[in-house]
Amino acid sequence: MENKRSRLLELYHHQSSCNDADYLFSTILFHTAPVIHSNKPAVLLTFATNQRNLKAIWDQNRQNFPYGVQLKFYEISKSDSHTCVLFYDETALTEKIMQPEVLSFLASEGYDKRSRLTDVLATLRNHSSGCCPHEVGIFLGYPLEDVLGFIANGGKNCLTCGYWKVYANVEEKQNLFEAYDKSRIQVIEDLIKDKSLT
Repeated sequence: MENKRSRLLELYHHQSSCNDADYLFSTILFHTAPVIHSNKPAVLLTFATNQRNLKAIWDQNRQNFPYGVQLKFYEISKSDSHTCVLFYDETALTEKIMQPEVLSFLASEGYDKRSRLTDVLATLRNHSSGCCPHEVGIFLGYPLEDVLGFIANGGKNCLTCGYWKVYANVEEKQNLFEAYDKSRIQVIEDLIKDKSLT
């Protein structure tokens, strides 16, 4: 935990001297490291108008997003104050939502089982109007058992909490969380050393 804190502090100091575009892209890279390196299908980031106004910086720089080969992005919601963007690995996300039990769950939430990924993302966008739907966890790689546990318990009574609230198979999920943390720490080390990140 102490190593994680010190690495985050290093990232903060590194970003304090970055121009706006580099600040944005290093932030994205840090949060998407588990997608790039650890087979997590997606992350959802919110760019707001507070502090450095990442919403405006995103709007100005999204067409220059440098990680398009590894990561795709899809804007889930947008308002005057924020933009929510899903960054995803197309193959990993497609595999996730095509699992039979996941397909059945999404169908129960109003998704068409025969849809292409772009159509599924459009449905997620429609469901995200004004709220964050429970099924977004599926897109972010949360196991179905934990999404269903969260719904059944109203977000309470989890066994542990990391990247999501866990309701079953704690040790397996903790190992995943550790892998995600390691990939983020590696990104910080690469940023500090100014290595190529693509």
